[in-house]
Amino acid sequence: MRGGTGSRITLDDDPFVAIRPDAEAAFAELCTRHGVPATEVGTVGGTSPSAHGGRTSRNTSAP
Repeated sequence: MRGGTGSRITLDDDPFVAIRPDAEAAFAELCTRHGVPATEVGTVGGTSPSAHGGRTSRNTSAP
């Protein structure tokens, strides 16, 4: 990563799924019905990656 600082995230199994924007409500209802927690962690779009959270926010656009 930029600046020589990487990151490591450890998760059990593969908790990520991709949902079409027009299916978000149906997916949320399905998770609720089956007692499965679901949290949106990001979206796709824009012209460059960016990360927000914790104490800092970073847009990785080149200067």
